Parts: sequence; structure tokens; C-alpha cells
Amino acid sequence: KSDHEETVWDACKRYPKACFWIALLLWGVVLVGYDSQAGGMVVSIPRFREDFGYYYAGNYVLVSKWQSAFSGGPLASLVFGSIGGTWISDYIGRKWTIFIGLTVSIAAVGVEFSATTNEVFFAGKFINGCGLGFIYSVSMTFIAEISPLSLRGITTGATNLSLCIGPFVCYLVSNKIATRDDAWAYRALFASQWAFSGTCFLLLPFIPESPWFYAARNQDEKAKQSLMRLYGDQYRSIDSRLNWIKTVQQEVRKTSEGASYIDCFRGTNLRRTIISCMPMIIQQMSGVNFIANYSTYYYQLAGFTTHQSYQISCGAQALSISGTLVAIVFGDRIGRRRLLILGLSVLTVLLAITGGLATQTENVQILKAASAFIAMYNFFYNAGQGAVVYSVSAECPASHLRSKTIALALGIANMLGCMWSFVLPFIFNPDNADLEGKTAFIFCAFDVLSLVYLYFYQPETANRSYAEIDEMFNNHVSARNFAKYKTQ
Repeated sequence: KSDHEETVWDACKRYPKACFWIALLLWGVVLVGYDSQAGGMVVSIPRFREDFGYYYAGNYVLVSKWQSAFSGGPLASLVFGSIGGTWISDYIGRKWTIFIGLTVSIAAVGVEFSATTNEVFFAGKFINGCGLGFIYSVSMTFIAEISPLSLRGITTGATNLSLCIGPFVCYLVSNKIATRDDAWAYRALFASQWAFSGTCFLLLPFIPESPWFYAARNQDEKAKQSLMRLYGDQYRSIDSRLNWIKTVQQEVRKTSEGASYIDCFRGTNLRRTIISCMPMIIQQMSGVNFIANYSTYYYQLAGFTTHQSYQISCGAQALSISGTLVAIVFGDRIGRRRLLILGLSVLTVLLAITGGLATQTENVQILKAASAFIAMYNFFYNAGQGAVVYSVSAECPASHLRSKTIALALGIANMLGCMWSFVLPFIFNPDNADLEGKTAFIFCAFDVLSLVYLYFYQPETANRSYAEIDEMFNNHVSARNFAKYKTQ
């Protein structure tokens, strides 16, 4: 069978070693999702608020500036780590760049674990974010490079699934330890990360380096050895595979030579850049930062016990995983545009209902009902946006500007994520604006504006080749006609 004829099951049976190493890299990505959730979740642990916060109106709360720093600082350092890790991996290889990230993460978690002041805890979180940036960005590249063609769609989609599994495990751990009346109520949450990073740290030295890295440096013999270790004797032709890799790299160099970020905003590329960036911008403006970081805390403010709040959060994260699976299975069948519009429409309704119910601050039962809609958000977000935006951002740019356009989209999205991480504590917390669940109204308004954009300007690119997408953009086909347009 050729690469195109090979089924998913055929590839799994034929290349078990490659599948194992891909699973190990995905295990490392779970660590990224775990830490991202732990940073926001720790605010909902009563003992952490008591040790690092102050007494206010009958409860312990964190100072908003530190709460902002704990969530926004690591996200900012993750961005810098992602950029730096990608650059370093081109010089020392994918494997050892990830290994450096793991080493930094293990040490930084030790700082978090032993911290007794806000300053030391923030230092640990910030350093850890940099290490996780190395792991996240380089693992995605590594997975794409070593995945057989028939598995590439599943393995890249599984990256988002790993980011959902991490928070789910985080909630399970918190459900067991958050009600403790000592420092282990939150320290165990951080120590658990060593299970992920430690496993990868021990096994990563044995993984073959990416053959793409060796091919780019003209180290053909090492590239062949990597191909043999990844695919073994079952691979059709090591030499032909290496030649194909080198041909692709030469074509990329030709098309990207002389291209600059300014070119992303010239001619038809301006439209393509906007269409590539907007789904990621909409994702950040849809309320995901509010739901991800404050849902458990809100459940407690709504009247649930600490234990009950974590049980609800576990169920909500299970819904996130289910939504991601729906997007992976049905994304191409339903279509990118339709999935984005349908998903965001449901999120808009859920946020409107949540905000409305949250206005009844004296009625505990209504506030608890609002919690149910917050939990439902997780499913529809991941089914409609969580994984789809990455496909859109990769499909729409011109080939010679694809890497630069994706970098722009990720950069803007991460900057917005940082902004919300710093701003939300001042909007949500009882000792500041005290909007609590009414914060949903802010994101509901953004979602309405985003729906207008998606309907009029977001094209359908599912099941289209890059050549077909190029033709439609060059012919100025309107967004709503992309799906039915017949290419030459």
C-alpha cells in the first residue's frame, strides 16, 4: 500500500515504535495542559488562599495583582519559551530542546512546591512557563515530522486532546487533596507534575532524533538511522523517504526566500492573514479564560462546598474531552465554518443565561443553576473552537507565508490570553469589581460581534487542497461561496 492507501490501523501495526514515541511526546503535552490548569485552579483551594492571601469579608482572598501575576506571568513566559524553543531546536535538535524544557520544568516545580511567599511562588511559575514553552512548541513540530501520513491528522488533533486531559487529571488530583487543612492541599497539586515530566525525562534520551532535523543539516546517514529506528524494516524505502524530505525542505526554502512579515499584509494576503488570525482571536475573546480559570472558584462562591466544586469541575473537564473528540471525528464532515458558527452560537446563549442567572445574587439555587451552564460551556467550546481554529489558521495562509502567518496568529492570541489573565481578577474578585458570574455578559457581547464576522467573512476550507484554496483567494471568491465554488 502507498502512504495514501494505508489505513490508521495499518500504520499502527506497521510502525509500533513510531506510535510509542508519538505517545510519549503527547504525554509531555499533557504536562502543559496540567500546569496551565493548576495555575488557575490553585486560587480555588482554601488553604492556598489562607497561606498566600488575606482575610476579607469572612473569607480569605488573594491580592488581585498576585492572582493576575500567577496566571498571566506563566502564559507570557510560555510564549517566549515557545519562540526560543523553536529557534534552539533548529540548532541542537528537537529531542534535546524538549529535554532542556523538562529539566527546567522539574526544577521550577520544585520552587513552586517549596514556596512560602507570593514572590517565590511567582518565580517558580514564571520559570516553569518558559520550560513548558520549549516542550509545547517543539513537541508539536516533532509529532508532525515523525507521524506516518495516515496518522498525521489524528496525532496533531490529539495534541489538543492532551491539553484537555491535563486539566482533567489536575481536577482529579485536586478533588482528593483540596480539602486538606495543611500545605499539602496545594503542594500535592504541583508535585503531581513530576509524574509527567519525570517519565518523559527518563525515556526521552532514547527517542530517535527527527530525521527532518538531520536532513536540514545534510547529515544524511544520521537521518537514515533515525528513519530506521522509527519505522524499522517495515518502511518501504528509507532512501526514497529521505529524498522526499529533502525535496520538501528545498521547496519550502524556495517559496519562503525573501518573504517578510510585511508581505502578510499586501494584496490578497491581507485577507488571508485576517481570516487566519481571527478564529484564534475569537477563541480568546469567547470567555475561555474566564471559564478555565474561575469556574471552580465560582462554584464555591455560588454555594457549593470545596469538594462538590471539584467534582463538578471533573465532570466539566470530561465534557471538554468529549467535545474535542467530536471535533476530531466530525470536523471535516460538518465543515470548519459551520462548526465555528454553531459552536460560538451555543456559547453566546450559555454565557447570556449564565450572566442573567448570576444577577440573582441572593438566590443560592439560581446561582447553582448558573454553574450547570458554565460546565456545559466546556463541551461546546472544544467541539466548536478548541481544535478547529488551528486547522483554519494552517489552511488559509499562502504557502510561502504560512509559518509567518501562523506565528502572527499565535502571537496575537497569546497576547490576548495574557491580557485577560491580568484583567480578570480585578473584574471577578469579591474585593474588586465583584462581577463574579456576571462577567459572562462581557464575553457574550464579544461573541455576538464575532458571530457577525464569522457569518460574513469566514470561508469554508474543509476538504480543500492548498491549490484549491489559493485559486479561490486569487479569484476573490466571497466567504459564503467557498463551499460551493468549483475550482478549475
